[in-house]
Amino acid sequence: MKENTRITIISNNDDSKAGVAFIINNNNMKEDTENKWNHTIIIKERVSTIEIRKNEQDYTIMNVYMPNDKKGKIETINKIKEHMKTIKNPNNLIITGDFNFVTDALDRSPPHKDNNRVSESWTNTTSEHKLIDGWRESNKLERQFTYKQGKSLARIDRIYATRKIYESTTEWTIEENNRISDHQIITTTIYSMNPPYIGKELWKLDIETIKWNPFKNWIRKLLLETEEKMNNTKNQETSKVEI
Repeated sequence: MKENTRITIISNNDDSKAGVAFIINNNNMKEDTENKWNHTIIIKERVSTIEIRKNEQDYTIMNVYMPNDKKGKIETINKIKEHMKTIKNPNNLIITGDFNFVTDALDRSPPHKDNNRVSESWTNTTSEHKLIDGWRESNKLERQFTYKQGKSLARIDRIYATRKIYESTTEWTIEENNRISDHQIITTTIYSMNPPYIGKELWKLDIETIKWNPFKNWIRKLLLETEEKMNNTKNQETSKVEI
């Protein structure tokens, strides 16, 4: 573990060039002073979890660096499945990392499926624990990638979360790496799942409805009719005053 005044880096390997790590912004943890986190190495250099408390919620975040070979992937997935049985609060689980495979041909360019045994094993695992690929859930048909090798592109870096957590997230993006990695960076923002009650929220139209031409035409017609009625009412009131 390496610390400075602003961040804490927790790695599951002594060599900084290998393994997986968590980087924690210490300034965001000031209100949670007790039992800040608990780090568990599942597979050295491959899989770790961190149990962390934030906004009075306990989260388990798993960081995965999947092997390239099929056998290694299957073995890693099986160990992940075994460890997931021990997680205290599976409803607050997040799994992130470099999976080195995709489960949908949409996530490769040129499009093609990966090994069926690997993708099916992982899909069964995420389905069993009701985990959602957050970026794909927020970008149903969009094609964007996190890794390039020659002319091939793939979205092999992903964040999975339970539905409970996903509904408290926003801003799922894939961002430039600023030359710190050969992978693009996937990000999201998680808000408190138990925010204070601040009253009934204001209703508002979604932006797609506002842009829809039939709706705009209907609103224009309604406003013109309302303006005409207001003008007629104004004329009637003026006539009454003159009488």
